[in-house]
Amino acid sequence: FTEIFSTASDGNGFGEIITGIEVNTTTKKVYWIDGNFRGEFEGGWELYSANYNGGARVVVTTIDDENLGSEDLWGIGGMGDFAIYGAGNKAYLVSSLAGIDGLGNSTVYHNHILEVNLGTGTTTVLGVGSDTNLNYHPGRLAPSLGQIMALDVDQRNGDVYFVTQPLSAAGVAGIFRYEVAADTLTTLWTQPPNNAHNTLQTFPTSNLTHIEVDEIGGRYYVSAMSDTDTEHDATPGTNEADAAIFSGSLTTPPGTAPTLFMRVYEPTANGAPQGM
Repeated sequence: FTEIFSTASDGNGFGEIITGIEVNTTTKKVYWIDGNFRGEFEGGWELYSANYNGGARVVVTTIDDENLGSEDLWGIGGMGDFAIYGAGNKAYLVSSLAGIDGLGNSTVYHNHILEVNLGTGTTTVLGVGSDTNLNYHPGRLAPSLGQIMALDVDQRNGDVYFVTQPLSAAGVAGIFRYEVAADTLTTLWTQPPNNAHNTLQTFPTSNLTHIEVDEIGGRYYVSAMSDTDTEHDATPGTNEADAAIFSGSLTTPPGTAPTLFMRVYEPTANGAPQGM
């Protein structure tokens, strides 16, 4: 292995994290995000790029004040999953942050998707949502639809697909498509509340964690978490441990639920897919 970057060798990165890594096969560049949500070091999250051999490392842009909100306790906001759109030379980033109370209920602050021009570093807050809370930039996805957790890009047209997680066991979440060029948001599927089912279904009942788009096969794939309530505990008839990958067609009508592709539950550690 050849090290191309570390938060230690960066000189001021202790306490920072690398939230994701992507490869642009068009420009033959590696991209990653480094920082922390308090912006204590470089002032925010940094999007880096480098050649395949680690050379020509540069900071494409710093995500710092694009998404300030007066209700956000920390200011900078969270930075999670991201994906590269090779043909458009752009990156799309999840900018989402929430606080969780002692009962597991979330209060969502930022809930946006950002677009970064990889050539200029220009960052734009996309008009994904229509939430009217004036404390935030336009484009915030209404928290009633869930907190944005992960996204991927259709390399044929630049459409962004993303998944959300509910704010509580009684809240809904879903799978969405945002057509950047047309500024159109489509709800592909609304996930029922977690407390609506206590057995495994043909669709996801646990929180969705990742999404991958297969342009060639015309399908998307989403992963779901496990749960402490499994078929191996004292109440095997109650089982909410999806720990699975589900799949749906990119062309089916909105409202069509993804179906089980593979369950990958690991009983010893109560494991589930951690990435795709």
